[in-house]
Amino acid sequence: DITEGTPTSSSLAGTVVDAQSGEPVIGANVTIAGPAQRQTSTTIDGSFLFENIPLGEYVLRVTASNFIEFTQDVIVGAEPVNVPVAISQQLGDAQYRITLSWGEFPEDLDAHLLSGDYWIYFSNRGSPDPGTPPFIFLDRDDTDSFGPETVTIFDLSAPATFHVHNYSGTPDIKESSAHVNVYRGDALVNSYDIPRAGEGVWWHVFTIDGNGNIVTQNVIDDIPPAAPGAVVQLPATKTQHQP
Repeated sequence: DITEGTPTSSSLAGTVVDAQSGEPVIGANVTIAGPAQRQTSTTIDGSFLFENIPLGEYVLRVTASNFIEFTQDVIVGAEPVNVPVAISQQLGDAQYRITLSWGEFPEDLDAHLLSGDYWIYFSNRGSPDPGTPPFIFLDRDDTDSFGPETVTIFDLSAPATFHVHNYSGTPDIKESSAHVNVYRGDALVNSYDIPRAGEGVWWHVFTIDGNGNIVTQNVIDDIPPAAPGAVVQLPATKTQHQP
């Protein structure tokens, strides 16, 4: 039975952006499937809104010309839900793109990718030239909530690990609603939600092995990642922000 005054509907909103540029994607097709089936298109600022939808579990799907199809499971509760959506343009068959999105707080989460002797993060972004080592680039570093932070792997020359650091420190990274998508070629191949257990400022998400297989880690702790030959001292403050 539903108690009088208990909400039975809510809203689901979001903004769709290009994972590389951060620019809004206008006219993307957005659908939800669950207790209700709805469809809409993104507006001039990339936003979408579904109002008065029944509470429950939904599959959010976003498609746009020349972009890889995006899907994410979303739970709609009594409080309105806002989902930041970063979609990727199509890639080469052996190329990867990793996107990190999160909620309003903590304001600053950082993507870190380690491969061979390279540690890619906001102070060492790699190269945007696909033919120049390390063949990896941090396309976007976001410091003011929601993301995305985006890493593109043009050529996987060594196994790689992907990690997320709570640069802000507080609140707890588990409260961030962080979500990571992994694209390869023309498909979204893996997705991860922030775990609800574990203590620390590092979220160790996955490894890509030498054969290109993605191996899930998905744990939170206070132990920084490590890679042979990659020695990094995280700066106390960010002196530059390059979106």
